[in-house]
Amino acid sequence: MRCNMDIKYIGSGQAAKALVYYVTDCITESSLPVHVGLDALKYAIKQNNLKYMGV
Repeated sequence: MRCNMDIKYIGSGQAAKALVYYVTDCITESSLPVHVGLDALKYAIKQNNLKYMGV
């Protein structure tokens, strides 16, 4: 697996804005269709909410 494994909790604020920018930048420059990337991001956010917020 050739991937970056730098894991960090992103709650809100500047770090969250930077994450959104980074993810959208990665989605738009790859051959991955935008809707697939956004669905993956939506799933990750949902799983994070289930795990850490009990929502």
